[in-house]
Amino acid sequence: MFKKMMLAGVMATAASGAMAQLYMGAGLGYAVVSDYCKDAGSSCEDNSLGLKLYGGFVLNPSVAVEAGYLDFGKATDDFGLAHSDLEASAVVVNAAFRAPLSRELGAVARLGLASVTVDEHFNWRSNLSKTTSQLYLGLGLEYALQKNLKATFSYDLTRGEDAGGGGGNLHLFSAGLQYSF
Repeated sequence: MFKKMMLAGVMATAASGAMAQLYMGAGLGYAVVSDYCKDAGSSCEDNSLGLKLYGGFVLNPSVAVEAGYLDFGKATDDFGLAHSDLEASAVVVNAAFRAPLSRELGAVARLGLASVTVDEHFNWRSNLSKTTSQLYLGLGLEYALQKNLKATFSYDLTRGEDAGGGGGNLHLFSAGLQYSF
């Protein structure tokens, strides 16, 4: 029975091939590792350049399935001779829900799961790393520049945990391009 249901689902998806569309996107922006500098020294930086890479499959005009990679950059803390930095990244799988706001402008909301890796580097002890599964949320705007090309503006949010059990929210504000095939 399960095989018949799977076959019917694949056939329905293939039949809607005119609606199905693949796309890829990339963005650069401002990344923040929240709470990293909360108890740190005066020369702590919790923001840097971030990166977003993703691809998706359109199921219908309102819903798509995506997979992507988010680099939340690096936070650094210098206290005297002690130096530490934290790098956070995530691999995400999510659903993207789109709604048109005008002919060229659309809104997108993303909800999914993220595998978040936090790497800590120290100059006075060994490095630490921790990977956790977290909820992933995203909001954005997409502006059609051409038929298959959109300018994107997005906010991505998830949470990271360090090896010591602490953690904080990871934010990425980015602008980029998305191309549909």
